[in-house]
Amino acid sequence: DSYVVPWDNTAVGFNNSGSFLKSGGTSTTTWNVPISGSGSISITSGTLSLGGALTGSITGKINVGSATTLIYGQGGTLDGGQVSGSGTFDFTSNTTVEGTYSFAGMTQISNGTVSFTGAASLANLSQSGGTLAGSGAATISSAMSWTGGTISGVVNIASGATLTAANGALWLTGGTINNSGSAIMSGAPALRLSQSGMVNNKGSWTLQSDSYVVPWDNTAVGFNNSG
Repeated sequence: DSYVVPWDNTAVGFNNSGSFLKSGGTSTTTWNVPISGSGSISITSGTLSLGGALTGSITGKINVGSATTLIYGQGGTLDGGQVSGSGTFDFTSNTTVEGTYSFAGMTQISNGTVSFTGAASLANLSQSGGTLAGSGAATISSAMSWTGGTISGVVNIASGATLTAANGALWLTGGTINNSGSAIMSGAPALRLSQSGMVNNKGSWTLQSDSYVVPWDNTAVGFNNSG
């Protein structure tokens, strides 16, 4: 595990047109010099934390191996169609994900605004903060945990998938949740709908605890129940 950081306020960077591999160390490598370019990034061991402030883009392949984690905190733009793996991809900064994002592991949104410009297929999503946004719908095929943050884009809970909204302050701000699976509210969550936020329930929606669900402005919010 390594520690790579800028040491002044100048525009430093790491332009990758080759291959960048984290293959050793089971803890966290902190890399705060922004990486850009068409080269590949692969993690086969431990956690790679990418920080700094990326002003360009990553167009190369990103593979997050089984039982590994990529903490993506450098922002900028990445090519969603180049992301693969079965580990954990944790967004912690404002990021634009272009193209079709399809990830078989765990996608996390902890901070920042993550904007999907194309269709996104996520096996699992955990949102504890930040904002899920963009014109591309995010479809969850297995499970979504929502304990904090804002949804301003479109989230589809597929048939057979689950949405658990729990414990936190949740915001549906101009976004839409289309539930064809099983949604559960537990642990007294507070869900606030604004800017025409909408839930379309075609599956099941279960309140397992006392919850707080309210409009937060004067727009036409709603819960359309056909399940």
